[in-house]
Amino acid sequence: MEVFETPVHTYILTCYIPSEHRTYIPSAVSLVEHECDHATNVLRVKYSLPKDGAKENYAISIKCIDYPYQDFSFYLIEYIELAKFMGVHKRFIYKYDVHPNMSKVLRYSENQNQVKVIPMTIPGTRSNIHGIIYEIVKTDTIEKLMYERIPHNDCFYNNIYKNNY
Repeated sequence: MEVFETPVHTYILTCYIPSEHRTYIPSAVSLVEHECDHATNVLRVKYSLPKDGAKENYAISIKCIDYPYQDFSFYLIEYIELAKFMGVHKRFIYKYDVHPNMSKVLRYSENQNQVKVIPMTIPGTRSNIHGIIYEIVKTDTIEKLMYERIPHNDCFYNNIYKNNY
């Protein structure tokens, strides 16, 4: 079964900010190909400082877990508890599709404020139907590696001002 289209590529863009604007924090930016082109997109800038100004010490993230058929809830509980024991203040778990028992563990842990679960989907027009993502990442290592960058970058940039490590 062929479920692939054109490959997905990740990019990190850095932009020069003139010195007279460095004290401002933008609420949104647009990406254009050439200077002064008409923008057709708007991207919200996240600049979320801690409310009291104090950073937490440690946060960790798990790349997208995708176990729709295997019940690894025991290992998931073990991971959450071990991270808590080691002093990790927040655990971010990105997920595609998981076994129902793992969903229960994640829901309970999120309700207890032990983890933040971030649902993920395959970018573009690829299918996000139950089990399809599992087949894509199982059979195409390059695609899997490309998709793994998304949650790590997301977690880093969403928490850069909230945690020391």
